[in-house]
Amino acid sequence: VLQTQAPVDISVKSNPELWAEKLDGKLLPTNGVRLKSGGKIVTLEGYETGDWWVQDLSAQLPVHIMGDIAGKTIIDMCSAPGGKTSQLLAKGANVIAIDQNEFRLNRMRDNIERLQLNENLTIKLSDAVKYTTREKVDIVLLDAPCSGTGTIRKNPDLPFLKDDGLIKSVAKLQRQMLTKACELVKDGGTIIFATCSLQPEEGENHLLNLPDGLKISPIRRKEIPGLEKSITAKGAMRILPNMYKDGLDGFFIARFTKIPSES
Repeated sequence: VLQTQAPVDISVKSNPELWAEKLDGKLLPTNGVRLKSGGKIVTLEGYETGDWWVQDLSAQLPVHIMGDIAGKTIIDMCSAPGGKTSQLLAKGANVIAIDQNEFRLNRMRDNIERLQLNENLTIKLSDAVKYTTREKVDIVLLDAPCSGTGTIRKNPDLPFLKDDGLIKSVAKLQRQMLTKACELVKDGGTIIFATCSLQPEEGENHLLNLPDGLKISPIRRKEIPGLEKSITAKGAMRILPNMYKDGLDGFFIARFTKIPSES
């Protein structure tokens, strides 16, 4: 799988069956579509009209496992370039999208404008670790900065660019962000943590010593048909690139619930 060209997956705003037929693609477990043919993405039907956007199957999963989120308020802590933000908006959520990179935020604005999903979106240029809000939210999505080793199919030079020191420092930042996410979500609320990494330091190891106030909310097999074997003993997802036909990005995903504080 790592030696073959990665397929192109897309998320659609609505009617995935129709777009699978129009684009000669295959439906994915997330109700996205995997395209069979190559060619220039921007020339395909539905791109200019904002009916879909490119997003790997693995990257679609953190929002997919949220279930029905219509009307809920969600913070996307590291939102740019906006694939998951677009998913949240398309599913009817009210989204606060945070990122500290202004260039990437502007790119996200352009993408979401093309998709015509601006209505329930608030964008904040901020360091996610320093962000504060008076009102706690229903869900926090933390697609954290990481080494990116799960995207090796698309970036074959990655193994030569990453070292143990970098991975340790990124894992420390992820921990800080996960602690901040716990501060931003209401009691009983949900946190989705994800990294596109194959390294346990950026995935499984975080479950060994969770920030105070968090407990894991196990991901169920029925939520991810076709990827059931990715579920770990603790109820997280460890996705390897060979776990789906024609491949997908390596990912780690965990879902947490904030435990109500004792008064």
